[in-house]
Amino acid sequence: MDLELIIVDDASKDDGPDVIRGYASGDGRVKPLLSTVNRGISATRNAGIEIARGEFIALIDGDDRHLPYTLSKQLAHFKRLRESHPDLCLLASDAWLINEAGERGGGRYMPTAYWSGDHITNCPDWTVPSTWFFPRECPVRFHPGYRFSDAPIFIHRMAAYGTIAYVGEPLIEYRLRISSATNALAARVVRDLNAASLSLAKGCLNDPVSSESLPEPSWNQVTAFKYGRNAKAAALNHKPFRAAKDLCVATFADPGKAFGKIGRILGQKLKRQ
Repeated sequence: MDLELIIVDDASKDDGPDVIRGYASGDGRVKPLLSTVNRGISATRNAGIEIARGEFIALIDGDDRHLPYTLSKQLAHFKRLRESHPDLCLLASDAWLINEAGERGGGRYMPTAYWSGDHITNCPDWTVPSTWFFPRECPVRFHPGYRFSDAPIFIHRMAAYGTIAYVGEPLIEYRLRISSATNALAARVVRDLNAASLSLAKGCLNDPVSSESLPEPSWNQVTAFKYGRNAKAAALNHKPFRAAKDLCVATFADPGKAFGKIGRILGQKLKRQ
């Protein structure tokens, strides 16, 4: 398969840039895009898309993994579905959950309702960006004002531009870490999510509400988000006591949300059995 690999580094403070340069020096298909200023995930993704020259864009975040068949299946599914939906502009899929060591065991990312077949008219609103596959010619871009939670606005911009298709098959591996940027910056992530939700409610996709214009999210909202995510990651990373403790904190902060997540996880386990 002909491809180019654009590796974007958003001013990391480790040896990432040197590692990327090493890959590029040994393979002409690797294109480094190294930023000296941290701009956030939305602006960084846009920068990578702008220098791409391939026919299609396939996103993959640093913690996640493509499988040997990921790109070929994404391309095949996209071409197949475009035959019946000529305005198809984005393909998404399910993902396997893996822990910090790269082991599976946590099931799949999406609820069981999306586990099989194609979904066109009832695509899920929230999918993993690392599964997204779309034509480079598509003009839709991420909103650079959101440094962390960029998915909601992008997916709805795509839906306004054309048809979105979801394939109920895991095509990538999505890694859950206990200590990740998402958790460390939970308040900012939740604030971006609140701004995105308000933008969707108001229908202002082209000029989304600024995160800075909103008040700081409540303790309950941030705590439920952070510890609920940590509980799931801890369980997947074989830390049951940490998972139980974090789940208790998340449940105290937002009982309805916590019990809803537990129900979905149990439903997935029962379906696998």
